[in-house]
Amino acid sequence: MRVQATQRDDARAIRDEVRDIARDAGRDPDAVRVLVDLVTVVGQDRRSAQERLDLLEELGGENGGLPEGALTHVGTAVDLADLLEDWFDAGAADGFTLRPASLDTDLRAIVGGTVPVLQADGVFRQTYPGTTLRDTLGLPRPASRYAAAQ
Repeated sequence: MRVQATQRDDARAIRDEVRDIARDAGRDPDAVRVLVDLVTVVGQDRRSAQERLDLLEELGGENGGLPEGALTHVGTAVDLADLLEDWFDAGAADGFTLRPASLDTDLRAIVGGTVPVLQADGVFRQTYPGTTLRDTLGLPRPASRYAAAQ
């Protein structure tokens, strides 16, 4: 489930609530993943990232056309890795839906800067565990409702 939260404690409360609802419904709460929506503006330093956000706001109007309600990171690739680790370690998220403000600039910074830091810290995979998103998220395959009908 993808959620929007701009504060770590709010995200943790949402995640706890989702897990409680799953448990109350008789489902394994560990089979539910809560992903925080995160917009990224990444620069070589915080100042250049802020300048890019200012330009986006100038070109795109209020909030630079960035989604409202989503957590927004404006800083370096290493700062982004620190934020991801902090929220994950605090139990605020099982993962993140990263949305680069600029595919060319921000995606390159995430792949070339943030991912290697997370891998070096042992919190991001080096290889994929399977071929599906379910495999990647470590979720069990649900029983087929059609198999039960036969």
